[in-house]
Amino acid sequence: MEYIVPKRRFNKKSVFDRIEVRFKNGDFLTIRKNEIVLVDLQFYDKLVFFNRGCHPVASSGYIKIKLQDGKAKGERRRLYNPQEYTRNRKEYIEKRLLSECDIDKLQIYNDDNWDVIIFGNVSAEISEGFLFLRFKNNGCCDVNLLNYHTVKLGEYDKNNIEKIFLDFENCDGFEIFPKEIVDMQLTFEKKLEWGAFGLNRVLKEGYIRIRFDSEFEWREVNIYRGKTIPAMKRRLCGYDGKIDICHLYITFDYPRHIGANEECIEINDLRYKEVETDNAYYNFEKKCYSDDNEKEYLSNECDDEDYEDEDCDDWSYISGYAQKEDNGDVLIVFGKEK
Repeated sequence: MEYIVPKRRFNKKSVFDRIEVRFKNGDFLTIRKNEIVLVDLQFYDKLVFFNRGCHPVASSGYIKIKLQDGKAKGERRRLYNPQEYTRNRKEYIEKRLLSECDIDKLQIYNDDNWDVIIFGNVSAEISEGFLFLRFKNNGCCDVNLLNYHTVKLGEYDKNNIEKIFLDFENCDGFEIFPKEIVDMQLTFEKKLEWGAFGLNRVLKEGYIRIRFDSEFEWREVNIYRGKTIPAMKRRLCGYDGKIDICHLYITFDYPRHIGANEECIEINDLRYKEVETDNAYYNFEKKCYSDDNEKEYLSNECDDEDYEDEDCDDWSYISGYAQKEDNGDVLIVFGKEK
């Protein structure tokens, strides 16, 4: 199925904190916010899948930078020759970017530490005292034909996955395996959203029926009230059936990949409602993509401090419900309240 998302409008205001330049050997270094003079980027229509989500590829444009003199000031970095960086940061960055030519991607952060990864054919040059990171068209794809990005992603069933990690809003979580999945059906929204790992698919509705198996006693379980199968069932069904699963991390093994890969699926909070809007833009400040439908928060009756109170009927996040069945199975239903 093909998924879409409005193209991001990049400019200097997009960068609230820093840019991390990522290299092909795994190294990275940081460009400070006050060193960024101008950002002007254009993008291919198609997205790429990387590290649990989808990301844009720059087709042209540049980032203009004025590096500051002086020593390093504790910026995030990982370098194979950190002593040279520490002695003269500006000289090191210019030399590394110009001579080694191994830039892999850029990671742009805002002041809440949310990030966007940008891929592309990027090189560096110095002109009139400024450092430029320039993106070039590789000539293999159509460019800027659409005002939105597209990506084609496959569907999931229990026969093409290796495991699913259920991630709860309070950071609880545990794994389930295909042998434990009696049946499942997941339906996604047409539009991607900016989520935990770039642009992610959003689960519209669906269900997973689980028959827990003690064979997987080595599974990853992070629950504050225990690690047993009864503890996992209680975590799913013990609060009037309401569930606060906010992500599914699905590990899969498609033929086009070497080995396994993993996708992060966002799950809608049922306490939000859709509100019609006239514009379509990427709202970095609100950490979300806005399009024809914008989400409005519906307040609940419980204060945040009541979240752990079992007498409180309202959760801080509701994504569906779960129930135990007569044969011991657990049915998880997304997108609906019981």
